[in-house]
Amino acid sequence: MPNQPIILAIAPSSWQRACDVGLWASGLILAAWYLEFAALLSVEVLVIGLVAIALVATGLVVTGLCRWRWRQPGSRTLWVVASAGGIQSHWVYGSGDVGHTQVLRCDYLGPRLLRLNVGGERLWLWPDSAPHDAQRQLRRLLLYIPQR
Repeated sequence: MPNQPIILAIAPSSWQRACDVGLWASGLILAAWYLEFAALLSVEVLVIGLVAIALVATGLVVTGLCRWRWRQPGSRTLWVVASAGGIQSHWVYGSGDVGHTQVLRCDYLGPRLLRLNVGGERLWLWPDSAPHDAQRQLRRLLLYIPQR
């Protein structure tokens, strides 16, 4: 009897967005602290303001470029099946079409995060980006089937 596939309905994670916002906020706090320290050393207030505006603008541009370069599609479905040749997977598209079979490897298996390599595409699975039962089944599969 063939193995039952693990169906992962992957959605964008709000945990990832929260981490991004937290990193941004800590960077802005550090920049403000540094600029306040520079103001105490009697540096011109105008220069400090221009540096702050330049830092924020540069950060926004870099974040926008990174989001554009490494963006992931909104929602998609991944079918995972254990076979004799290892772990196979394929994407199921919104139109119902099934993609070609690809090898699935686990690059990182942590207590909260999973980093999968699906046919060369790197995919981070956050705790809220897929159903908990499907993630639990995938973790068990990745733990007990050796990677090649």
